[in-house]
Amino acid sequence: MKFHPFKTKEQIVRSMPDFERKVMPLIEKAHGTGKLGMQLKYRRSLNVHKYWKICKESIAERGKAFEDTVLSGPPTALIKPNGELFLANDSALELFGVNKDSAAAELQGLNLMRLPFMSEKLAGIKNGEVVIFEREIDPAKMAALGIPSSLKESIIVEVKISKTAHPANGNTNGYVVHITDITKDAKLAAAISDSERKFRGMFESMKEMAAFHAIIYDKDGKAADYCYIDGNAALAATLGVPVDMLIGKTAKEMFGGEAPYLDIYAQVASSGKPAQFETYFEPIGKHFLVSAVSIAKGQFITITTDITELKKTGLALAESEAELRKKSANSARLLSIINHDVRSALNAAYGFSELISNGDAPTMDDAKKWAGLITMSVSKAINIIGDVAKWRDYGAIVAKPSAFDLHVVVQDNVSQAIKTAYTKGIILFNEVPRGSMLVLADENMVSQVIQNLVSNAIKFTPRDGKITISARKAGGEVEFSVSDNGVGMLPSAVERLFKIDQTFTTNGTENETGTGLGLTIVHELVEKNSGRIAVRSEVGKGTTFTITLPSAQG
Repeated sequence: MKFHPFKTKEQIVRSMPDFERKVMPLIEKAHGTGKLGMQLKYRRSLNVHKYWKICKESIAERGKAFEDTVLSGPPTALIKPNGELFLANDSALELFGVNKDSAAAELQGLNLMRLPFMSEKLAGIKNGEVVIFEREIDPAKMAALGIPSSLKESIIVEVKISKTAHPANGNTNGYVVHITDITKDAKLAAAISDSERKFRGMFESMKEMAAFHAIIYDKDGKAADYCYIDGNAALAATLGVPVDMLIGKTAKEMFGGEAPYLDIYAQVASSGKPAQFETYFEPIGKHFLVSAVSIAKGQFITITTDITELKKTGLALAESEAELRKKSANSARLLSIINHDVRSALNAAYGFSELISNGDAPTMDDAKKWAGLITMSVSKAINIIGDVAKWRDYGAIVAKPSAFDLHVVVQDNVSQAIKTAYTKGIILFNEVPRGSMLVLADENMVSQVIQNLVSNAIKFTPRDGKITISARKAGGEVEFSVSDNGVGMLPSAVERLFKIDQTFTTNGTENETGTGLGLTIVHELVEKNSGRIAVRSEVGKGTTFTITLPSAQG
């Protein structure tokens, strides 16, 4: 990079303070060409020369310092007033995948005014202003401009442009461009936005009335009221109030008098224990089944189902009522998982991404470690959403039984799980006899059951363990078991495995995480196929899940 300092003494004189520039001609006029005048003039010329020399050195130093700062700093480019690229440092070349050795030839004469979005941005900048925008950089479009790039895919960058005077020539305005790679941030933001969109879609499409609430405490810390944080369309329709007018309203404002069911909701919000109850709500004149689940200290979700018609017709049989309770509890649990687990995972990813983006990583190793944590957190969020989607979808699907060979289905799932098991040194055994264990059930559902049970066994089996899938005939049924020699469970844990209204998830032997929905899905799919599930477990010795299904051989 070359800077052009002042070339003449006249330019230096023009840069002197006003007092000195005005005094010099007055001295010449007063003393003419006399001896004193000549001496003063000579002395003055020496001072000008000395000042000129100092300025030259100062400008050169400033130019050198500016050059060093740009060349050694983060991705930066300098652009001439006419839009021609003046300089791009190594960091910028590396970011855009441009070869450093051939950069001078490839970028020679590149004028950024040719790019519509750049000409628009550059034209409107005034001195001292900074224009910030985001842009996708496509390697194919770079090639079209005659700039070869080693980028394999597009990146997204944040561009900051300012108009400034170069230190070596204060009369020439140029542009300084700072570039930051925000590809990971942009992808993460898209993932978070997609998660929020899916959550909102599920929330709004629910037939049940759903609402988020916060407890309001008085000065003594006692629950005095609760307010609406959010609500879905079904709630708004039942209450006859638009959602935007409902948000922020307290229960007392909505219904007058005391806040309905405040004691129950305050207990749920403070203890974290869910509650479910039936009630006749006088202000609306309807019977409801209400499920309440805590999502944070002082906050709770309510899922409310209208059971007025069931009460009126007297057809609320014990079985249908239990199913209704289960669906209501399922919906509350689903919202709780999405709101807490998914948001927690994505917030963790966003936090580490922001630290890296702000340059807060002490070392490159720390940055790589944080990047790994970001990947793990986003992966966890994706897995949670996947499990929730499966749970929701299977709840609406009717089983379609057909005869199939259990050995083949087990072998397919063992083959898929071998890679995961191999990383922990775990051996999988398929001991189901070929051709003799024919099951009459929905093959896809049974395959999902086996997949979930094998995955669960791998998670809780230590290194060098073993997992065995076996089967036997029992009258007109087939029993198959998935057994491991893993960590095992206490009897109290076994009792809670399939209870939908209780969150039960534990990290695996190597800190593997889960949603707690896998076994819930197994239980529902087995019931849909007229089957049964049993669990036998002992701490330190392992666990066996036994599934009983109808036999196709009678």
